[in-house]
Amino acid sequence: MGANEVVSRVHHRQPVFLDAKTREMWLDPKHSFKDCFNAILGSQVARFGDHLEYVEVSHLVNSIRNQTRDCILSREDYDAKQLQLGLGRFFKKVSDLSEEEKKEYKAKTPEKPKIIKPVREEE
Repeated sequence: MGANEVVSRVHHRQPVFLDAKTREMWLDPKHSFKDCFNAILGSQVARFGDHLEYVEVSHLVNSIRNQTRDCILSREDYDAKQLQLGLGRFFKKVSDLSEEEKKEYKAKTPEKPKIIKPVREEE
């Protein structure tokens, strides 16, 4: 089933959202797929349509091998966490510095040398 208008901004397939009632139907073999499908579809539109929050997550969700809480972190939070684990804990992005730290950084950073192109003499 293709994604509805709300979800299609993120993915071409429609995810399934189960509430307590539809979860019980889904797990009960007495109910047919058609009954479950109609109940779930109606429930999704009524209960979840306008209440979704879109959060970009990291590449971890692309593999079923990753079963950590990091999978639900926003990409920004995951990247920040990774930066703090490795060499990144010793460095800061210039954009993350306070105005005073930026001034100090600029004072300590030498200017890039200007490249002077040689002028060719005409023969």
